[in-house]
Amino acid sequence: MDVAQLFFAGVAFFVYMTLLWWVGIKKGNAGLVDFGWPSGFTALALFNYWMAPQRHPALVVLTVLYVICGVRFMVGWIVRNVRDGEDRRWEYWRVLWREGRGQLRIRSVATNLFVFYHAQTFATLAILIATICFSLASIIIFIPPSWVLELFALRLSRWPRPPPPPPLDVVPLFWSL
Repeated sequence: MDVAQLFFAGVAFFVYMTLLWWVGIKKGNAGLVDFGWPSGFTALALFNYWMAPQRHPALVVLTVLYVICGVRFMVGWIVRNVRDGEDRRWEYWRVLWREGRGQLRIRSVATNLFVFYHAQTFATLAILIATICFSLASIIIFIPPSWVLELFALRLSRWPRPPPPPPLDVVPLFWSL
């Protein structure tokens, strides 16, 4: 893959994630990133394979790893999103973002979501660039991030829902005056 093809893939992925962000804002479901990210890196891996001048064994292995990982995440997140609705971490993060306690201290939920969606874009492109060398080292580099993602998925499945705000009790408020 040459620089022009990599640039085209990056722009296409950026546009794709921006469209998903926009639909997610309109639908009120930020969980679309959970589908967009793995479908995007699966598409980029297949594009990388398709554009490669030669089909090295390492390229085949990397493409298969990306596709398996991507399909696993896509199916898992689609099933979870259809079954349970939007992942509850988004609800929690919206509260933090509105209070300005997010990663960038920005109070706009839409801006924070945009940054989050495109952090996925740039991380995926960085991984794609790293694997373009089609070496055994690329396969070894692929494995630890996939373990980290599995750990995050496990942690998110155990993430507690934020408790509802307690009812307003007038008596303690009165005595505190």
